[in-house]
Amino acid sequence: MDHKRVPAEAVRAWFEGLNWGADKIAAEQQAMREAGHLGYTTEVSVDWSRTAELYRAVTSRVRTTFPRASDLTLFGAHSSHSYQTGTNLYFVYDYDINCEPREEIDVYHVPLNTIIVEEALRVGGSMVHHHGVGKYRTPWIQEEHGSAYHLLSGLKRTFDPDNIMNPGSVYPIDADGRPVLTEAALP
Repeated sequence: MDHKRVPAEAVRAWFEGLNWGADKIAAEQQAMREAGHLGYTTEVSVDWSRTAELYRAVTSRVRTTFPRASDLTLFGAHSSHSYQTGTNLYFVYDYDINCEPREEIDVYHVPLNTIIVEEALRVGGSMVHHHGVGKYRTPWIQEEHGSAYHLLSGLKRTFDPDNIMNPGSVYPIDADGRPVLTEAALP
């Protein structure tokens, strides 16, 4: 197969268009504040036989139980990574912000993320794919890891007793910033 070098200017223009750097992030934040509109994604993964069920369950639950459903301007999902055994689903949601800006994360993102994660786990999927757990998924870490949880929490206690590695990003933290590591029952 013949390959052609991409012109340097095309590569430069592509990188300049990415949303990287403090200046571009600040401009995006300002635009969101001015427009009162925001978008997020929550990515989960599931085997092929449950993909449609997961999509239907999430969209149904959002329509029927999310109290701000009328503020959604976009809600859907797509797959970007697929394998023989399953796929990921990126749930994408944009919404008009009809609350105080400091309340937005709790009014919109947290409840939508909760619905998506709970439904993924309910159908036997995973609350993550390749982006990791993050702070908004820690309440489900024990359910996600099941019988392996006791091993993982033991590793955390042993290798990170002072909780300096990504505090709050895998295990929930308490008011003092200490990881909340429950003793999971062995199977």
